[in-house]
Order: sequence, then structure tokens, then C-alpha cells
Amino acid sequence: MRPFLSILAAVGTAAQLAAATLAPVNPNATAGAKQLYTYLQNLGGQGILSGQLSMLNEATDDTTSRERYQMSKNGGKMPAVYASNLGDWPMKYQDSIIHTIEHKWKKANGQLVVMLCWHTVQPDAPEDSGYAAMSHFSATAPYPTAKIDSILKPGTALNIEHMKRLTVAGNYLKQLDSAGIPVIWRPYHENNGAFFWWGQQPRFKELWQQMYDYYTNDLKLNNLLWTYSMCWFGDGDRWIDSLYPGHKYVDVLGADIYAGSYGQDYQPWIYGTLLSKAEGRPIGITENGTMPDVAKLKYTQPKWTFFCTWWGYEVDTMWKNAYYHPAGYSLQNSDALYKSVYGDPYTITRDEIDFGIAPDSHVFLSTGVSPTGSGRVTATPDSNGRYSKGQKLALTAIPADGWVFTGWQGDTASLVNPLPMTLDGDRSIRAQFAARKGTNLLLNGKFSDSLTGWGFSAWEPGAAASTGIEGADSTLHIQVTGTGADPWGVQLTQGIVLDSSVTYSLSYDVHGDAKSVLTCAVGESSGKYRKLFSQTDTLASSAVRTVTGTFTDTLPSASALRLEFSVGAQKGDLYLDNIKIARISGSDIPSGIAKLTRSGNWNIQRTAGGLRWSLGQALTSASSIGLYGLDGREVARIVVPAGQTTGSLNLELPTGVLLARQGNASAIRLTLP
Repeated sequence: MRPFLSILAAVGTAAQLAAATLAPVNPNATAGAKQLYTYLQNLGGQGILSGQLSMLNEATDDTTSRERYQMSKNGGKMPAVYASNLGDWPMKYQDSIIHTIEHKWKKANGQLVVMLCWHTVQPDAPEDSGYAAMSHFSATAPYPTAKIDSILKPGTALNIEHMKRLTVAGNYLKQLDSAGIPVIWRPYHENNGAFFWWGQQPRFKELWQQMYDYYTNDLKLNNLLWTYSMCWFGDGDRWIDSLYPGHKYVDVLGADIYAGSYGQDYQPWIYGTLLSKAEGRPIGITENGTMPDVAKLKYTQPKWTFFCTWWGYEVDTMWKNAYYHPAGYSLQNSDALYKSVYGDPYTITRDEIDFGIAPDSHVFLSTGVSPTGSGRVTATPDSNGRYSKGQKLALTAIPADGWVFTGWQGDTASLVNPLPMTLDGDRSIRAQFAARKGTNLLLNGKFSDSLTGWGFSAWEPGAAASTGIEGADSTLHIQVTGTGADPWGVQLTQGIVLDSSVTYSLSYDVHGDAKSVLTCAVGESSGKYRKLFSQTDTLASSAVRTVTGTFTDTLPSASALRLEFSVGAQKGDLYLDNIKIARISGSDIPSGIAKLTRSGNWNIQRTAGGLRWSLGQALTSASSIGLYGLDGREVARIVVPAGQTTGSLNLELPTGVLLARQGNASAIRLTLP
């Protein structure tokens, strides 16, 4: 669990502290509602609460079916926000929602955020007529304004029925109020769309104010944070001023964003419009189909305080043919997206809720390695990338077999490993590794992790193919069932980083039926598609054979290179395994280079004409100083005569970074501008 920070101990600028000075619009708001509101204000820019909407009768023990599905995909992490609807069916049947919330609140000891949407039919329709009845309207056939007038006029039949339904919902909310449970209350959502009976109504503000006054003044509901949420952004922001009830009646502003379903996305102007309208009030993604790309959103739209995946959109197979998921529905939240969203330290799960968070009190550490698969970075202490500001820690770069650590890059440039640091702000740091000769530069060349690291596509019209991993040795099986005009219409690819003028070996095992044709190439992944290596084979038998070749990187100006296998020339079955690209020229970085510490026994530095070196004591026999690129290639060698302690060498040096080593002493890194 992330460390608890008392807001009373917060230290920040006046502007930062001002973010938490807004009080709920209800002057009699409960202590829980005030705490939640302060939390949402202080949270902006420090994390985003994860959420899942569940529906009636889905609760089993401590979780709902949708929460359990999410947890099966996100590593067992419970979403921080529990959301549901009051409405869609007769109110008397919704006891289970309230009991579920009360049980969850007690079980979580109050470490829970609750959001409820008032989602009910118009008062002249039966309560059990459901979603279809409340949402069949349009801009050309809206719910009659005369009926809205009647709903707002005390004593009319529609007003009496509407107030009766408000009372039933209010009594449920009162149960939560009595239990000390604050609620993010979201009535009349998506009001800028014309499909709901309340949508785009000229007197919408009065509908909102009618509910607010009744709940606040008559029913004394003091646990609600009033949340105004919009959707259907195809009309831009033209509705927000005419429909927004006003700051006197709104605590939180939100957007329902269904990226991928209705052509919407997490567009900057949506975020900017709400942020501007909110004037310091919290904003949230009150509904979503596809979850946001948190890794990007935390930098580009950091003030979102929560997201909430709508029921059914968390999974591809559940409710696939229901109203929300007609035939042809495609997967909205992939396993990879679950891993990315819930694996990001910016995403807050239920166990990480900290109502005492102070503004600007947390920072984020992003670590990585280059190239991918060359090693890993550990942090001590490890807080999943989210730390209290000022936290001291150490990063350790651990190379994979065949790789050598060569330094830190990013927000910190250093050779020290482990690397001590104090996090006084967000940091992005990666460890750089270099491969020794013979080390496979490809990720997952044996397909032991399925197709991780590889791209596969049958993109050309007419091309069709499928893949599978077979056998104890994880062989990749490619079955081509349709061909296009070009053999590269079906391709297996992987990007690769190479060094100019270095020679590499390439090898792979292949077999297939007599119809299979395989072209293997290394070259540019875009532009002119220039090749460093290309070879086409027609497989004559099912016997496994090993194909080998060598090539030298002669494309120093290429922006991106890749290995590609094109198999779209003929229908058939083809099997690949043990794919490897390795450096075979140059010298390996000397043993012990991973220390990368400046030696006290010798030194070397750049001068105007080349290099100057010095030794702590004269050598009894001649030696030398080797200069190496980070890839291990020897660039130059300086002779050190016996009995001499200093010297210089006129040498035209390349730009970049070199590693110098004298004998068995520690290496010195030279940065050459």
C-alpha cells in the first residue's frame, strides 16, 4: 500500500494548496463527502482512480462478476471506484445495489469510492420499461417540452409521479448517508445527447435544480457530490453553456467517452473544455468503453481523477450480443491494455486509495532498458513507480545473459550502479546495455513467450494466414490460406537496432511443405525499404534445416531497421524457430566494464587535439589503453611505454561515447561532443 500522508503536513505553493479549498456545494455536506471532495481535488496530476460499473444482482460475496473479470485480467487488483445505476427497472428491486455498497464499504473499512447514476425512465412511462423507453428520443423527435413543463410544475400528475420516483431513489441514498458513505451522484447524465428524455431540453437546468433542492433541502441528503457529465462530443462543446446548471449546483464535471465505439477518443479539446468549465473543480471520466491509455494520459491530460468502465465493455465475451454489443462488436479492452493500465503506477486501485493525500506530494519514476530485453532495472525501495516527493532510493541495472551495462540515460546521466537518487520530481530513466559477440539481439527468438516482440500481419487484399505455437520447443507454425499480389502481404517482423559498419550473423531453423516459399530480409522498415540482407527459399521437404548468413550494416542514415519474413507467395504450412541475429565483428567490452567507475590509479581526458592520459605510477613493462564503443568495438589503442606516467595522442575522435580501459583497471567513460 502506498504510504499515508496527512494533509495537515502538506507543503506546497499557494496555487497548489488552493486546489483543495473548494467545499462541496451542499453547505451541510457530511465529513465523508468533504473528505472525498478534498481527495479528488488533491489527486489531480498525482494519479487516476480505476473504476468498474456493475449492475443489479451481480454481487457474490465481496466482488461482482465484472470486478472478478477485471481482476482476472489486471493481476488481481480491485478497481478503486464501485459504480452502479439507480434506475432501468422498478426502484423497489434495487435493494441489492445498496446492500452491496454497504457490504463493500464495511469490508474495505471505508477505503472505497462509490459512484451512482440516476438512470430512470420518464414519469409517464412504466418504471419497468427500461433503457429502451428512456433513450429512444432524438433531436428531431425529442421528449415533448410540454411534458418537461408539467414535470417542473408542482401538483401535476407528471410532477407527482416524478417526485415519487425521486423520493424512492432518495430513500436509498439516505441509507448510504446514514451509513456514512459518500456518493459521487450523477443524475441526468449525457444531457447534451438528444436520446434520453432529459437530453437537450431547454429547461434542463431547472430539472437539475429541482432534484438538487429536493434532495438537499427536503430529504437532507448530505452525502452527495453532485456530478455533471456529458457525452456525444460530435457536436463539440456547444451545449455545455446552455445546459450546465452552474457552480452553485455542481461539485464534479465528467465526460462519458466511448473511444472506438462511436468514433470518439480521449481528445485534448474534451479535456480542455471540461477543465476550463470546472474552474478548479475535479473532473472525471464518468463512463468509458475502451480504458484510457494511462501511460500517455498522465502526461497529456493529468487532471482526470478517475475513469469507470461501463458494464459489458470490460470483456469481449460477456453480453456480446446484448443491446450495447451488437453483431460485429470488437474487443474494446485487450489483455495488453489491462496490463498497461493496471500496471502503470499512475493507476490507483482500491488498496491504494489515500484520502489524506496532499497536493503535489507524489512523484513518478519510470524506468526501462535499451535495447528491449537486454536487462532489467530494480528499485529499492520498490513502490511500483509511485513515490512520496523527496523519497530516497537506489536503482540497480541488471544485465541479461550476454549483455553489459554501459550507463544510465534519460533524466539522469550516470555511470554509477547501483545509482542513488532523491526523487524531487518525476523522473524517466533507462539503463543502457551493450551486447557481447554472439548474443542474440532479437527478443523471443525461440518463441517461448508466444509472439511477444514480434509483429504478424496478413495485410494485403486476398492474403490470409494464421499462427500458432506448437511442440515442446515452441515452434512457430504459420499457415497461409490466402495469397495477395505480393509475397510480403503476409509478414512476420521485428524491429532491431544495429550499429553502422558492424558485421552480424543471421540464423534460423525452418521447415514446411513443398509449397512454402520464404523470403528473409533485414533492412529499412519504411521509406525506400533498402536491404542489408535478403534471401528467398522454396522448401522442398519437411526436414528441418538451419539457414545462415552474414551482413554488415551499411545504412547509417536509416531511421529504423527490422527483420522480416515474407511468406505470402504460396499457400501452405511453414515452421520457424531459433531465430538469431548476433554481432560477430569488433571486440567485446572488457570484463568488469559494468562497474564503470573512475579509477584512482589512472585517468584519461579529451584535449583540443585528441587525448591525454596519466598513470598513478610508472609501469615496469609496456601496456596500452583501449578505446571502445558502447557496442564493444575497439576504436583505437594507445601505447603506454614502460616507465612513463603521462602522455598524449593526436587522434580524430568520433562524436558520442567511448569507454577507455588500461590493463585490468576499471573503465572510464568519455563523452565526446
